[in-house]
Amino acid sequence: MSAKRFYSSLGLSILLVLSVGAVDFVTGFEINLSILYLIPIAILSWYVNLGIALIFALISACEGFLADFWSGHVYSNPWIPYWNALVWLGVFTLFVLLLHRLQEALEAERRLARFDHLTGVLNCRAFQEILDAEIQRSLRYRDPLTLAYLDCDNFKPINDQYGHEVGDQALRILAQTIKDNLRRSDRIARVGGDEFVVLLTTIPFKSAQQVLEKLRDIVRQAMDEHAWPVTLSIGAVTYDRPEFTAELMLKEVDQLMYESKNSGKNRIRHVHNKIG
Repeated sequence: MSAKRFYSSLGLSILLVLSVGAVDFVTGFEINLSILYLIPIAILSWYVNLGIALIFALISACEGFLADFWSGHVYSNPWIPYWNALVWLGVFTLFVLLLHRLQEALEAERRLARFDHLTGVLNCRAFQEILDAEIQRSLRYRDPLTLAYLDCDNFKPINDQYGHEVGDQALRILAQTIKDNLRRSDRIARVGGDEFVVLLTTIPFKSAQQVLEKLRDIVRQAMDEHAWPVTLSIGAVTYDRPEFTAELMLKEVDQLMYESKNSGKNRIRHVHNKIG
């Protein structure tokens, strides 16, 4: 969350809690306004964090108790207002915890919808959305972008010899190795069993070639550490002006990847799509 949203949500919640407390005091004991405290508590739970929301749950319960106490309401037992405050504290706390659990569940669903469950990198659908946005940005600001398709050479023997658990481990290491050597503005996604795509933004052809060579070499080193014979065949295009759809661009680099693979594996087929 951005600092601006954090402080605006916190400020709004403080204002609401104080306002509800003031109205609760003015209206007296005949009208119970405790449920209105759920509004700022909900804002804090959703937009700030769990700890602060729980603190405000306690503050809200105390405000309700004080408003009731200062109203002069006389109960048949002096412990009743304390009990009521504890009940509302329990309600507020349960509400905060339920909202927090709901938010966690929604975040998990969001991740499942956008990220590959095995490697943790983007999935194909999320990558295409990002690529579509980067195409428009590249056209607007006239920045080049490079799209690369990466296929794992000799991956099937790992599954056959060591089992799928080791194969999954190899994919996770490979994906993380690539991700760790990309800039924050770049993207990697898993688009098939042992196939990945990489998007390099605002980078010219020669620099992109160097990055691709580096990725190929570091993946080879990471695989050699485990005695796995996996290398990368890479097909890539640097677009000075990407006047194509994301789907067509992916097909183009996919074809170049096959050309690279058929020429001897562990190779890079990288072309420059120049303006004009």
